[in-house]
Amino acid sequence: MRTVQILISLFIISQTAFAFSSASSNSVKDQDALIEAVQKGDDKKADALLKKGVSLNSTGSGDQSALMALADQGETESIDELIGKGADINFKNQDNETALSTAITAGHEKLALHLIKKGAAIDGISKFTGDCLLHSAVKSGMTTLVKDLKNKQKNCLSLKNKKGQTPADIAKTQDMTEIEKILKAKN
Repeated sequence: MRTVQILISLFIISQTAFAFSSASSNSVKDQDALIEAVQKGDDKKADALLKKGVSLNSTGSGDQSALMALADQGETESIDELIGKGADINFKNQDNETALSTAITAGHEKLALHLIKKGAAIDGISKFTGDCLLHSAVKSGMTTLVKDLKNKQKNCLSLKNKKGQTPADIAKTQDMTEIEKILKAKN
């Protein structure tokens, strides 16, 4: 009798775990579908998924939100539309990355400046690299953004990333003399 109860309990637990994993994978599938629809500009599909309850503020299987995926592509107009629909401009993935950090890493300086003007937070540090936004802007050679962030992220000037580099170290290593001068200049 006791063995039967244990087997029944194990069966119920396994069925519950299976149902939970299926629900989780469905939400990831839905999130991936939303990201794909947004990237392709398929408003009908995106709106249907949003009505279904898929969130603009969660990540798909690639650990990007819809806003981050658009930032990766440099899609300023589409990003503004998503923010208007409720996407959180400061949503962070598991590595502490945002649409702003994604735009910088992808080399979209104008979009990065636009996101900052729209209120994107500039205080994040990547869990993966240890880079603050100033590190990333230097790596991407974004002179205008470096000037802007230098004044707003003074604590980042001396911050060393996981490779032990400050933003100035990166500029020097990559022979970016103009950016190196900007970082060394007194305000």
